[in-house]
Amino acid sequence: MFNFEPDLHRPLKVLIVDDDPDARELFSEILAEEGYLVETAVDGMEALDKLESFKPDLILTDYQMPRMDGITLCKIVKNNPETIDLGVILITGFNDFEVRVQGLSAGADDFLSKPVMLPELKARIKSLAKAKLYHDFLKDYQKRLEEEVEEKTAELIKANLALQLAYKELED
Repeated sequence: MFNFEPDLHRPLKVLIVDDDPDARELFSEILAEEGYLVETAVDGMEALDKLESFKPDLILTDYQMPRMDGITLCKIVKNNPETIDLGVILITGFNDFEVRVQGLSAGADDFLSKPVMLPELKARIKSLAKAKLYHDFLKDYQKRLEEEVEEKTAELIKANLALQLAYKELED
């Protein structure tokens, strides 16, 4: 049958999106030390380009960036069926209600305020990572159950046909 436990040890991929090279480097080092596979992008446009090749599990994005900000990136990610399940953490220097409502409306899963406190960053990433692993496990499990139902249905149809043929032979 199936393994009922998700693989909580699979290394997760985090895409860090920030126009500040120091922030990108700091977050990259910290998350790599925690065992995450990390890729970076300087803005939302570059992040979109990297989604296909890197296939991240989580996106850690700054709110305010040139070309494409974090809110727009979040909207695009969360409105795409192929990326809707990615966890998105929005980092903002603005601690006002309106920015957070915009982020939630765009689909952000969590927020961090600048200056980012490293223990909070690690805890929020870990929390979303665990949720992503469970979500992926459930998606995979559902797919495997659907395949098993199809297989068993085909076997039942085949067995039913064999019974019908055997019954017909008995009648003749």
